[in-house]
Amino acid sequence: MSDTYGTIELESGNRFIWMSSKDGEINGFVERSNGGIIKGTSGWYRTNDPDQAARTAELKLKSMEV
Repeated sequence: MSDTYGTIELESGNRFIWMSSKDGEINGFVERSNGGIIKGTSGWYRTNDPDQAARTAELKLKSMEV
């Protein structure tokens, strides 16, 4: 059985918090290292791979210049 939720540390020092739906699609958000969700990072990441979703979230952060 695979994990259905978890936390992945990002290169930026933030954390990607995720959970999967029944079909395995990843929903998540980025949390700052000191707490609080970074606006614009919450939602469906259109993949079944949490690591891919975390990489997408990291790219989104870089484009947002947070």
